[in-house]
Amino acid sequence: VHSDLYPDFRQRFVAAAAALRMGDPRDEAVFLGPVIDAAAAARLRAWIDEATSTGARLLCGGAGTAQLLPACVLENVAHNARLWREEAFGPVAV
Repeated sequence: VHSDLYPDFRQRFVAAAAALRMGDPRDEAVFLGPVIDAAAAARLRAWIDEATSTGARLLCGGAGTAQLLPACVLENVAHNARLWREEAFGPVAV
């Protein structure tokens, strides 16, 4: 995204991500269901923590509950962070 457009894009993208409803996937209003297992949820939380501890900024999302994680958007993720280098297999955008 071009730097001139980034502030507006970021605002709209974060608002859209934050509006995604999570919960039971049998509910048609739900967009985000649980991740595959508790270990995957813990891995995602650890990767988000690693990224934020090295300077990334969490724009939306966060802890969630058990295997349900809200859509997370991060910016300024270091290129050596696992979120940057590896597939998250979860609701995370960098």
